[in-house]
Amino acid sequence: MDKYAILILAAGEATRYGSAKQLAQYKGDSLVNGVITMAEESKIGQVLVVLGAHVDSIIAQLPRVDYIINKDWSQGMGSSISAGMESLSGVNYQGVFILLADQPLILKKHLDDIMSLRKLDQKGIIFSSYGTDQVGPPAYFDKKYFSKLVSLPPKVGAKKLYDIYREDSSLISYASAQATLYDIDTEADLIKLKRST
Repeated sequence: MDKYAILILAAGEATRYGSAKQLAQYKGDSLVNGVITMAEESKIGQVLVVLGAHVDSIIAQLPRVDYIINKDWSQGMGSSISAGMESLSGVNYQGVFILLADQPLILKKHLDDIMSLRKLDQKGIIFSSYGTDQVGPPAYFDKKYFSKLVSLPPKVGAKKLYDIYREDSSLISYASAQATLYDIDTEADLIKLKRST
């Protein structure tokens, strides 16, 4: 049976938010713990959280989950993806899902939809659609792209591979994509989200 992993990126400093955004509360739990719970309940595979900034305060509130610390988190998201993928290298995973800790509206259904699309079209990269011209996480990468994720430049996100290997990529879109893929950048974003959900 194929094995899969879920990589949750939670290493950012959240400068625009002004504090440890990962620990901001939404529906009775922190943003990062909410994403962890959803990922674990999906039962897709191993869940690994990449930490960096605010690491001590976040670890103190994490549930029992595998995590690594990216000491180079300040260099950019690419460094966290690389660190996470290196940590996963000891297991023969068929693919990896990449999620962000600040997308509280992502549901198990979204991961199931990505898995179903992968089985249908056999593409090696799947991203979620934010609208007419924007794509982002949740994303999926087949194992043939693992080495390329490891070698991402620190300031470059995984979308770079979608741009390069467009012929082997698919998009999964939702009617309410902008709301579904809502990510929290500022405290105002979180207040707006709480008022609307």
